[in-house]
Amino acid sequence: MRYRYEGKPRKLTLDGFPPLATARKLATAAMENPEHDPATEKQVKKAALKEIYKSDDDLFPQIVKTYLRHYAEGRATRKNAKPKERTIHETTRLLEQLTVPTIWGAKRIQDIKKRDVIELLDGIVDRGAPYVANRTFAAISPLFAWAARRDIIDASPVVWNKVAEEARERHFSADEIKLFWKATEALGHPFQAIFRLLLLTGQRKSEVSEMTESELNAEAGIWTIPAARTKNNREHIVPLSAQALSALRASPRVINDKGLIFTTNGETPPSGFTKPVELCRKKMNELAGEDLPHWSLHDLRRTVSTMMNDELSIEPHIVEAVINHVSGSRGGVAGVYNKAAYLKQKQAALDAWGRYIEVLISGKQAENVVPLARK
Repeated sequence: MRYRYEGKPRKLTLDGFPPLATARKLATAAMENPEHDPATEKQVKKAALKEIYKSDDDLFPQIVKTYLRHYAEGRATRKNAKPKERTIHETTRLLEQLTVPTIWGAKRIQDIKKRDVIELLDGIVDRGAPYVANRTFAAISPLFAWAARRDIIDASPVVWNKVAEEARERHFSADEIKLFWKATEALGHPFQAIFRLLLLTGQRKSEVSEMTESELNAEAGIWTIPAARTKNNREHIVPLSAQALSALRASPRVINDKGLIFTTNGETPPSGFTKPVELCRKKMNELAGEDLPHWSLHDLRRTVSTMMNDELSIEPHIVEAVINHVSGSRGGVAGVYNKAAYLKQKQAALDAWGRYIEVLISGKQAENVVPLARK
């Protein structure tokens, strides 16, 4: 409805989608008192209602808490599909990092604007983490879309262009492996054992940190990761070397009903890897007497793969089987027909890798490390 008040053009948006006849009646009623400005009165009432209903429920941390509950139940997206546990865990980790007071923890979700989103994501890119920026974008985008559908916010402020992710090539040298192992001594429980197992097994961070008693057969030296916890949805059998078993046995245990190996509270797997990674980097730099190139925990997988190929001459398809990487002989059409588990070959490869690590950290001659010759 358009009208003039005190000589100025004004516009009043009528609620709902009334038919033309009803709209005319509403417009006539709104203009019954020529001394009042209906558009301004509506804005004042709307602002008053916002103040009445303004509460901690709209604080970003509380919104995240509610969203994650709906998300885990499969009610937060249009697909209404329940995500995998691994996806839930990663989404939870990314969103909870934003609930600290220094980021969005003190904000109401309605107060988070496009500029806030852009500055957050651009800042992550600027610190050299485009991968993290893209994953954070992928986590917050459906959160704000969910909030808009529930009329918590008027519209999503998430507008951003994903950035290119350069393939990482970082892996440790033999000298850096020695420094890394020594540096983990400063970490304590549970990160010392987790970091060492990441290096000794080549498995993913979540797979190691969320390990349970039911997955382990210590007597047989076998760790079976269920399909629900692997990235490619395939059960993965990991033969454990003597060195890996030793790292496991040396780690203190908190008895818990869930059978978690590395829990510190008896309820959840360990989280908050940022500080132990930073401490490990710092200790490595101190030991080296210089600032080493930046590295991440995922680079340990690349280290295992690279060194198994280059130093131990292990067949590439066996290395892929060890780290549960589906490509080459195990990907595409070839993977449909190649169902070999390569259990014996994986055992030999990881045993050789464990001995190689032990030789490096002990400084002994590598007499018992025999490369597995390729055919």
